[in-house]
Amino acid sequence: DLTPSPVPLGQTESRGRLQGVAELRLAGLELTDASLRLLLRHAPQLSALDLSHCAHVGDPSVHLLTAPTSPLRETLVHLNLAGCHRLTDHCLPLFRRCPRLRRLDLRSCRQLSPEACARLAAAGPPGPFRCPEEKLLLKDS
Repeated sequence: DLTPSPVPLGQTESRGRLQGVAELRLAGLELTDASLRLLLRHAPQLSALDLSHCAHVGDPSVHLLTAPTSPLRETLVHLNLAGCHRLTDHCLPLFRRCPRLRRLDLRSCRQLSPEACARLAAAGPPGPFRCPEEKLLLKDS
């Protein structure tokens, strides 16, 4: 049967496919903040997100992920931003907005100072983290 689909492919049908996704690995992709906005809209249940080595991920990206309007603010448990060289110390306080965050990997982020990461680990959202390695923050559940 060659009758056209009532819904154009890639629209409403695919929107539902990401709704229940809990873990997404996008390491090394050329993601922009526009890509992250789409991710927030279409995958609001993410508990684990790997954006490691994504060249365009920076402080504005962290602001998007942790903004009051972001559903991930409440769902993220594991966030990997290792090797995201555009991140600076200015984004670190934004992670306090994520109360469920248990693992935050910021290793190999050249512009993040170990001292600022240690300060975040001590305060943490909503309590202190362990730092088994520099710029790797872990919290026991």
